Amino acid sequence: MSDDLIFIWGNFVRGNSIAFKQVYDNCFESIYLYGQQFSKDPQTIKDVIQNTFIKVWEKKESLAEVRNPKAYLMQMFRNQMLNLIRFNKNNPLYSTEIDADNYDFKLAVPVELDIIEKERTDEIQKKLKDAFKTLTAKQKEIIYLKYVKGLEFKEISDIMEINTRSAYKLHHRTLLNLKSQLGNIDNMLLLAYLTWYTKEIYSIF
Repeated sequence: MSDDLIFIWGNFVRGNSIAFKQVYDNCFESIYLYGQQFSKDPQTIKDVIQNTFIKVWEKKESLAEVRNPKAYLMQMFRNQMLNLIRFNKNNPLYSTEIDADNYDFKLAVPVELDIIEKERTDEIQKKLKDAFKTLTAKQKEIIYLKYVKGLEFKEISDIMEINTRSAYKLHHRTLLNLKSQLGNIDNMLLLAYLTWYTKEIYSIF
């Protein structure tokens, strides 16, 4: 995490409105792209981000102890988004059945997989698609946070509001699930697939 953001955050919690805008500018894109995994509606995502930052501003005096501002903001955003999804459970823009472990977290698979031989592309692509259909929302989310955002398990646990040990276990179970779906491939090859396809999907990062 950038030391600059920590410095800016320190100024923000002391009431500096310019620093608040800098925090917003620094974190908006990452939070917005994270939000796209929960909702299809860009305006909804922006509204929830806006509300998140309003709440952060209102409670700024109590945030001096925050050590990872971006993870903290993503956690707040996630909670507000899940609350909104629960409230709008009959809206087609959101998931229809919401609870703590069941929400509409999207994770796509790229059209091409050049990491492997051309003759195996179709086979692996189909296996990946099928494999990700078997993952729970939390399993998809931890892959996004780990391989797209490149976060450490402590940061992931803060965002998902689970302890670090649980984050490790969730990640391990997810890899075991994927590995079994892909024919018990080598661990390093599985990690190569994950790293490659997430970079392809989210090349904007």
